[in-house]
Amino acid sequence: MLAAFDQDLVTLEATLSKLPNASPKPPSILHPNQNPIPRSLSALDHLTVNLVDSFEKLNHHYEQCVDALRRTEATPVQSSTVGLPQSLSPEEFRVLESDAEAVGEVLEEMSHYLREMETIYTEQVQGHTSTLEACHAGTNEAFAQFDDFQGNLGSYIVATTEFEGVQKEYHSMIHPALDRLAALSDFYAGFARAYDEMVVEVGRRMGIKNKMEGIMKTALAEIEELYERRSMRS
Repeated sequence: MLAAFDQDLVTLEATLSKLPNASPKPPSILHPNQNPIPRSLSALDHLTVNLVDSFEKLNHHYEQCVDALRRTEATPVQSSTVGLPQSLSPEEFRVLESDAEAVGEVLEEMSHYLREMETIYTEQVQGHTSTLEACHAGTNEAFAQFDDFQGNLGSYIVATTEFEGVQKEYHSMIHPALDRLAALSDFYAGFARAYDEMVVEVGRRMGIKNKMEGIMKTALAEIEELYERRSMRS
């Protein structure tokens, strides 16, 4: 059971290590310098305003051209009151010609704004969104692993309780054995001291015995010498 618990912990750690480190906090509480979405939206809003402005210029030029075409294509009406047919004045024609030359520039500006908007969306908004989606998927996987771990936690607690019960039994058995071992150790310590004292006593007695034997040899030698002297005198 302990091996299964360790395996669950290893699995959880591996799952958590796969989470992207792009943002340790949710986007709603990120510092403005850490979250690119507000800056990207502001840039897109600014580009949208520019694009709308360019479109309005183009639309204004288109309306002028339509109005001019209507006026030039209209059937002239001869009237003593009206006078000459309605047509474009030289000044109006120069304005239309100038606006027509600016159409290409306006279209290029609009294309530039659209490319810049696409770049911002692809590199910033979409990139950050992909990171958040990966973080979301990894977080869901981590929660699933936590859910599995929580389901197994009850059996781990039961196994731990049983293990503690067995350890308490061993503890209750070990203490008396330790007491007996301590008594046996004291016994052998006393035996060792007694043996050492016995060895010392044996050495002392052997010394006394050797001295007595030496004294006896000396006495016997003196007695034999006296006996020989008396024998020679007689």
